[in-house]
Amino acid sequence: GDVAGNSTKIADIVTSATESLRSERDNFSSRDTSEDQSPVAQEREWSVDELSMLSKALCKFPAGTRERWDRVSLMLESRSANECLRKANELRSSSAQPEVAKVNAFERFQQKKKHSTTSANHSQEEATQKPNFADGPPNTLAFSKKQQSNLEEAMKKYPASLGPERWQKVASAVPGRSPRECEERFKELVAYFKAKKGAK
Repeated sequence: GDVAGNSTKIADIVTSATESLRSERDNFSSRDTSEDQSPVAQEREWSVDELSMLSKALCKFPAGTRERWDRVSLMLESRSANECLRKANELRSSSAQPEVAKVNAFERFQQKKKHSTTSANHSQEEATQKPNFADGPPNTLAFSKKQQSNLEEAMKKYPASLGPERWQKVASAVPGRSPRECEERFKELVAYFKAKKGAK
């Protein structure tokens, strides 16, 4: 009786052990599949910025780079290596081409915008650095056309050989202007025409 009882106990132990192993295996396999599936199911939408960053990272770390996906995910910060790998494979497939096109178009737009801003800044800088020859000479002392004409006539009439006295005489022919202002205006024009000549 004892032997039969013992063998029944052993059979029970074996059965329960087998069942627990089976359930563990089932749990493991279901956990395995759920791990495989859950990121895909729960993966949040990729933003345009993330896609843009991913495409840059893929260019920076081409196939064959050591620890490529770890580096790519480090660059993205917000995505794991597996997510980056999955998305890259997705982008390679034809179904995701419109998404890539959207990212590329967005990047082109950003670069164009950036370029137009920098070129605008550049042209502004140039305008401040160089006189705009198309607009004619500068006129910081605000000489009127009449005063400018009088100044030019007086300078022809009174040559530089007169020395300091020259500007006294020139100013007497330009109403409302002092000898110093006439001299300053002359220097401004000389600087302008020298710069214009040098720019050609």
